Amino acid sequence: MFATLKKMLFSNGQSYKNWVSDIEKENFFFKKESEKEALHLLTVNRLIDFMLESDVEKNASQTANEWIDKDEVHIRENNDFDCTIDYFMSPVPKEPMKPLQDGEPAFATVSKYIEEMVPSKSEMNKKMAELKNRINNELKKELTLCANQKGGIGYAMDVLGAINDQVKAFLLEMHDEIKIKNEINLPKEEQDLRDRCAMLANGNRDASTKGTLLKKIVKEAEDIVVCKREIMRRHYAITFFIWLQNLLQEAAYTVRKTGSLLDYLRQSNNQQLARIASNKAEGVNIGAKELGLNDFIATLKEESVLSLEGETIEEVKNRFNKFAEEGLVK
Repeated sequence: MFATLKKMLFSNGQSYKNWVSDIEKENFFFKKESEKEALHLLTVNRLIDFMLESDVEKNASQTANEWIDKDEVHIRENNDFDCTIDYFMSPVPKEPMKPLQDGEPAFATVSKYIEEMVPSKSEMNKKMAELKNRINNELKKELTLCANQKGGIGYAMDVLGAINDQVKAFLLEMHDEIKIKNEINLPKEEQDLRDRCAMLANGNRDASTKGTLLKKIVKEAEDIVVCKREIMRRHYAITFFIWLQNLLQEAAYTVRKTGSLLDYLRQSNNQQLARIASNKAEGVNIGAKELGLNDFIATLKEESVLSLEGETIEEVKNRFNKFAEEGLVK
């Protein structure tokens, strides 16, 4: 999905290089009365070209891994890391079960303990909301850093794809784990508990045998609690990662739309440049002026290139035109 989006983003814009080729090295010839217009259009396009550059030296996979593992994110779920499921809860309950006493209603007592040691949905939903809010904010920060640099649009898309690949690996591992615990481990432990409670209820046992059975029932109840907690924390982690996949798709749309707006403006400028182009003998030699990307970003909402996604093409065009006009005066 992310590779497809990036391909769509850059495929429509490649033709501009057939016309305005290697702006860093070449100047172009335009009609004498169109010098100012040509300089303005070339300067805007040079800035856009810098933003849409396709060759980026940074490694998107490394960036994705570093983001996943940073303290403010910390959601890795493979390579012996259980960061997300540990965030939701520990597999071990907050307290062990008290020893069962002879004559105590064993099944009712252990059932109550099991219920108390498994967190409520409201507790888990609160933790889920906190995690989603934190990750949403951290992803926005990371994408802003990625996009606000040379070739940032394609780089941001690559980083999103690399994060998504990791999330798919996390989900695959957790689906396998929860299946084993939910379909094999838990049914066996619950059956063992029922069997031992039935044996205790049958009576006809000496004190030593009864004491051993009571200990086994307690141990089985504790094992069931651990298994239920293991299942629940994976269930919520899986729910979270499915949400994150959707968030990544939404972010990819934002990146792609931003790139499309920039490329549309670039193509529109190229059409105007073609209209005022001239041959070498009759034209004026003009080259683009280089304006600082960071200076342009400072004029944007939240100082983010991706904020352009929320604007119309006319608004984006006006932003670039105003910035170029001010920069060309200096």
